[in-house]
Amino acid sequence: MSSHWEDGTNDADTSFKAITAYDGRQPRQPPDSGQRRDGKSWSDLSSYTMQISVDGFSRMSAAGVDGLTLSVGQGLLGVFKLSELGERRVQTAVEKLTKRRAFHKGLVFGFGSRHLVRSVTKTAEGLSCVALCASMGEFYGRDTCASILRELLNLAFHPPPHLSPSLRQWALMIEAFQGTLAVSDFGALCGKMYQAYRSCGMDERVSISRPQRGLLMPPAGSTKQIAQALVGLMKLTEGTMRAMTLTGGPDCVWFAVVAEWLFGLNVLMKNDRTGQEREGKCLQKI
Repeated sequence: MSSHWEDGTNDADTSFKAITAYDGRQPRQPPDSGQRRDGKSWSDLSSYTMQISVDGFSRMSAAGVDGLTLSVGQGLLGVFKLSELGERRVQTAVEKLTKRRAFHKGLVFGFGSRHLVRSVTKTAEGLSCVALCASMGEFYGRDTCASILRELLNLAFHPPPHLSPSLRQWALMIEAFQGTLAVSDFGALCGKMYQAYRSCGMDERVSISRPQRGLLMPPAGSTKQIAQALVGLMKLTEGTMRAMTLTGGPDCVWFAVVAEWLFGLNVLMKNDRTGQEREGKCLQKI
């Protein structure tokens, strides 16, 4: 999967092997300085603070997620800015989560009243964290999601190894939030978009831009490529970049649904071979 985008300072498309933005008006930082070209550094994330109660620690312990992983996860994924509609969609999904009892109420399935997802989604950063983890969990397997998050952290912030959560911890965080969107139409939209993608000849280009005013499958692109595209999506939601184009396999389907469903971005799906297009609010036209 390859990507290119336009930032807010230049009308021309610029191609990149890695999704990073560089403003030519600012001097480049040395690669070993710890400063990202887009202005983000590990110090930005390491200064993130999270308040949690003893009951919250109990919920984390029950899920197997440690404090470092949850704080880094919220600091990383909290940078993504959900649209107002996206926030309402995720909050509605959380409110609809239920639990079921079996064996004379001795065994409980589902999301109980003290589940970790309920406390994490009380903040905007936590809501973004749950939204991204849950949406990835609807499309990719748990271990693939964990690899994507580790690559995203490395690309966006370059953390020191001893403060970077392990793959196992990332997987446990995904597992804790996976299924949150099961009661929403997100998974069904991914499935329908994937069928539309297949009907177009398996050769898709997706353009994602800011407005002017459960399908498990192996990734077609590498986890690093997916993480690179997520960095671009992060910049779009922050407003520091204007547009992004992705060319590749079925990963484009997930990005198209997430960009519109969670972030309210304009999406254009185009088949380069046939010229067929799905433009604007494409999710409502499936």
